[in-house]
Amino acid sequence: MQKSNKFCKKTIKNYINTFMNFNATVSSILIEMAIQSNNDIVYLSQLQNAPRNNASNYDIDSVESSFKRITTRGFPKAMRNHFGAKVKYPIRLVVDDVNDEQLFSRQDASHYIPPTPGYITFYLHPYVGAADPLTPFLIGHNVGHTLQFVAYNGGFITTDEPSPFDDIVVEVIEDIINNNPDHPWFNKDDPGNWQDCKQGEGYAKILTPNLANISEGLEEWASNLVGLYMKYGRINFRVGSAIKIEQFIDQCLQNWVGRSIAIG
Repeated sequence: MQKSNKFCKKTIKNYINTFMNFNATVSSILIEMAIQSNNDIVYLSQLQNAPRNNASNYDIDSVESSFKRITTRGFPKAMRNHFGAKVKYPIRLVVDDVNDEQLFSRQDASHYIPPTPGYITFYLHPYVGAADPLTPFLIGHNVGHTLQFVAYNGGFITTDEPSPFDDIVVEVIEDIINNNPDHPWFNKDDPGNWQDCKQGEGYAKILTPNLANISEGLEEWASNLVGLYMKYGRINFRVGSAIKIEQFIDQCLQNWVGRSIAIG
């Protein structure tokens, strides 16, 4: 009987330890996921108690396709797994399924979409990135376009101002090229002439070969870097380091906590 009691106690202790380890693992995973549940993805029709727009109201086929994608049942799960999964700031996403015209772009949308304290509230409209279906990666790419309109004072660019995000990306590329002169860099004799970069050539191909064929010049490639960051929480270059770019993205995300930001 004594041996049996010891066996039972040991078994119960093992069950408790397993349960606690399971809970700790679940908690750890949840902390790593910026979008922690389906409740963090809200549709504007719910907030305004308004009827959902009909996808056929959109005059561009690709917008209709994006609308259908972001209103599918699998969209919240795809976003949880592939958008901000490794970002440390909680994210709430408000999807506009009401308005058939884009209302905001590249600005603080807090006056329209009430922010949630402690969260970055992203406002998403199907017209953003209308050339392609709105996959989680492309939504992260469009966050990159938003970053390109962040001004040096932390607000949003309204005139022909320089973009600190683009400036940092160019600075990082130039440093990598200068420190690795043996690589066959595109136009390395004029490294500041980034707008002449051609698809699949030069720094894009060497630094991020997985993005080389879907980048068209600096602006789109830089936004794709944000798409990588929003998915993986890091940007891995084959040559050199992207840490300065990562730090800028992280700082912007931190500044957006408690605000509503229009993606685009």
